[in-house]
Parts: sequence; C-alpha cells; structure tokens
Amino acid sequence: MRSGLITALIGILLAGCTTPRPCPYCAAEPLAGSAAKVVQPLAAGSIYPTETLWTTDAGTEMKLTQLAGQPCVMSFFFASCSLKCPITAENMRMVQAALPKALRDQVKFVLITFDPESDSVEVLRRYRTAHRLNGGNWLLLRGESEAVRELAHRTGYAFQKNGVGGFNHASVVTVLDATGRPVFRHDGLYGGVNELQLSVRKLFPEKP
Repeated sequence: MRSGLITALIGILLAGCTTPRPCPYCAAEPLAGSAAKVVQPLAAGSIYPTETLWTTDAGTEMKLTQLAGQPCVMSFFFASCSLKCPITAENMRMVQAALPKALRDQVKFVLITFDPESDSVEVLRRYRTAHRLNGGNWLLLRGESEAVRELAHRTGYAFQKNGVGGFNHASVVTVLDATGRPVFRHDGLYGGVNELQLSVRKLFPEKP
C-alpha cells in the first residue's frame, strides 16, 4: 500500500500540469539539495537574442539584450500550472531574499511563459500579483513560440504539450552573468536555493 502511494506521488511530480487547481505545495519551503554548474553552456557567450522582441506584464516591448549589465536569474513557466511553476517562482523569491540587501535590486529575476497563446499580458500581471513577484527587477515576459523554445533550449530547459491541456516541463533555474552567459544552473523541483544565491554573489566583486 505504502509503495503504491509513493509511486503515485512521484507520478504527480513528474507529470505536466493540466487544469488550474489548489496547490498545497506553492508555499512549501524547498528541501536542501544540490545544484549543477553549467560546465559547458549551451550557447557560447550571451544567450540573449539580439533582434527578438518580448512583451512584459506591463505591456511594454523589450529586447533581452536590455538585461545586459546586471546578473539575471531566469526560468520558464505557464500561468495555469498549479504545481511545479509556483514552486519555481517561490524558489526564485527565496534566492532574492537570501541575497544581501545591497544586491537584491541589482539582479534581474525573469520568468518567461512557454504558453503565450494563453498567457496574455493581463494573465502575466495577475500572476505577478498572486505570487508576490514585487519590484521593478522582476520581469514576466511573453514572446513568439519559436523564440521562447529557442531561448529555453539555450538554457537547457525543455517543455512540450502533453495533449490534455497542459505541458510536461522541466524545473530549471539558470543564473546568467551580466553579459547574458549561463554560469550556473539548478535542475530540480526542490533545493538549490543556497547554491543559486551563492552563484549570484560570486558575480559581484568583493569589496576590500
């Protein structure tokens, strides 16, 4: 009986999210875990496309090259996900909170939807409010489907429609340096908050 329950729980975590539902895990504190360095980044140098336009949850257009100049913590999501994506957003909030106060506003936190057909600007705006992604250094972005898929590939993030109204997708958070080069990545639903914030700190020169 017990093994059957464990198998069912694992199946839920590995499966993609479908319809919105209450998620008891959204506020769960991530467990301790390890993160994996991106030893060989999937793109040489910056992963930011130079010409592609993206739309923010404020309705303004921008290029990702505008992120250059500050480190960035990036991941992907879709707004109707009620399991993995809220945990990823919460993990990123915890990374920000773990940074010294002097650094928190010097780092960009970027979530990019891979469901732009459903995630309108208004949906992104509501998602920001619901998950308390406060501050001007948080960006929720939508773009053309092919551009999103290409960017996800460059960061090692995979997703695909599951045929039942949702997506099967990874749980990857990537740290980019001020040039847009991937320097560290955590792959997994839980853990990695400490390793991620330490990797961000290393991008700032230590004061004498």
